[in-house]
Amino acid sequence: MTDQSKTEHPPPAELEEGIRSGSDEKVLAGAGVLAADAPAKRYCCGKLSRKQFIWLWIIIVILMILIIVAVLLILFVGGRAMAQSGLNSSVVNLNELAIRDPVECGGNDASAALCLDSTMKISVKSDSMSSTILPSRNDIYINGKQLGYVYLPRMDVAGHATTQFTNDATLYVTDRAVFDGFGVDVMLKDTVSLNMKGKMDVKGLGITFKGLNFDKSVSISGFNNFTKVMGKSTTSIQFFPPDAELKKKYWTDVPGVIQAQFGYSGVEVPNPTVITIPHVGNVTGDLYYKNTPVGVSVAVNGTSLIAKSMSYVKNMVVIQIRNETLNIVNEMAGKLLSGQEVILLLHGTSTSNSIWTNAVKSMYMPTNATPPASS
Repeated sequence: MTDQSKTEHPPPAELEEGIRSGSDEKVLAGAGVLAADAPAKRYCCGKLSRKQFIWLWIIIVILMILIIVAVLLILFVGGRAMAQSGLNSSVVNLNELAIRDPVECGGNDASAALCLDSTMKISVKSDSMSSTILPSRNDIYINGKQLGYVYLPRMDVAGHATTQFTNDATLYVTDRAVFDGFGVDVMLKDTVSLNMKGKMDVKGLGITFKGLNFDKSVSISGFNNFTKVMGKSTTSIQFFPPDAELKKKYWTDVPGVIQAQFGYSGVEVPNPTVITIPHVGNVTGDLYYKNTPVGVSVAVNGTSLIAKSMSYVKNMVVIQIRNETLNIVNEMAGKLLSGQEVILLLHGTSTSNSIWTNAVKSMYMPTNATPPASS
């Protein structure tokens, strides 16, 4: 049966003539004509030509490149925005600031006004993904003025959690007057606000995002002029006869003093703040009773302030009597001898550690006095 959908083609004349004549050359020539008339070879399921197939692969490769570029843009641009947002939303707390003795300023930091050994205990609460904050410089401001700076170490911040860090580093003070003002604020204010600023490199999603802005305000408690806490005498006054040097310094060479009594007393000094100062020095201050000067107190074993703790200080107490203060001193002595509590106010005047002189001069600490020990 003949298929009507097909069109029959007669063999080429060259092929017929070659067959009739028995010429091999004409047979081959006729076969060449048949080959030339054959349809083009098909690829990929018989639907695409070779040329079309190549173009398809070119288009696929271009699309893949575009997708990769888009993903990278999302990671770098969107990831950077996410990292900055995470840094902005994080909550930073300064849990303890220990300021110790001066150290050598060197290298690029040699121009600092003062360099102090310090320890900062910091907590970072993150509501974002886990990230790593690479080592960076962090500037510290108070009342809009730069106090100094510290170098922070690498910090691995856990996502959606609070992470604790301890940084033992040098505190580089760039402005001594601002640092002195900081000490005064700690003594006089209930709360002291510090601003921590810097440019940080943050690593997240396997990518390091450079130069992110870090700007945080942290609040620390101050002594509030000792309105909520007071010193507490732990031992009775132990009177002793002064040597010639002490007698001259606190009695005979002091204008108006007609009599003086010397003794030792132990006092516990409260520190409600997060600031630790191991070496405040031997603090000297004037003693007041009912706003009247009645003597002098001098720390003899140094004064240490430990964060959130009581510190023991041994003081030499000198009760100085003047004609104009004789009555008030007699009143104070009478109360002490009868076992009544007497509140003395200590106003700092100096310290052997000059770093804290301004802070000490702003100090007004009430202390309860106990009766003198019986001889």
